[in-house]
Amino acid sequence: MEALPAASGPLAGQTIKQTTQHTEDTKEKSMIQKKAAQTLADEPDEVEKGEGLASLTFRKQEPLPSGALLIVGICMTTSNVVVGYSIILTAILLDLLAKDLKLAESDYQWTFNSYLLPLGCLSLVSGRASDIAGGKAVFIVGTMWQGLWTLITAFMKNDIGFFVCRALAGIGAALTMASNVAYRVVQGVS
Repeated sequence: MEALPAASGPLAGQTIKQTTQHTEDTKEKSMIQKKAAQTLADEPDEVEKGEGLASLTFRKQEPLPSGALLIVGICMTTSNVVVGYSIILTAILLDLLAKDLKLAESDYQWTFNSYLLPLGCLSLVSGRASDIAGGKAVFIVGTMWQGLWTLITAFMKNDIGFFVCRALAGIGAALTMASNVAYRVVQGVS
């Protein structure tokens, strides 16, 4: 290290010490950055975070090939269409439903509300579930759940059973819609 020219005044020695300290800090930061880059390069396929019940395992995901992305995009778009049709077709078929289930006019709104209430209330919760468990798993469970309860709804002969089955199908719709968005963002499907 070269000798610095002597400076005059009471702060001359202090300036040299600050410059030396700054140089050492810069070297230390660059070493930390190199270690961080090496750690990221050596990162395992699975990373565990948390302790006890809060322990989660995150896997690195390889990007999907373009053909698979197309299929995933079509499936997820179709799931949103199914959720929309479940609401729209109920409005179109309301007279037939009311006649078959012998609904009073005051119960007409429950054909919609029994589906939309759980859908709206559980959207945030199911979004968090898809963040924790993975969008793909929650999407599959939600789609199967919604399909199962929609099928059972078709065979209901009374109004209470119909409303309960619609509410359970709404839970599946909430799982499907929230994880649909999360999975699209993670996989890069738009």
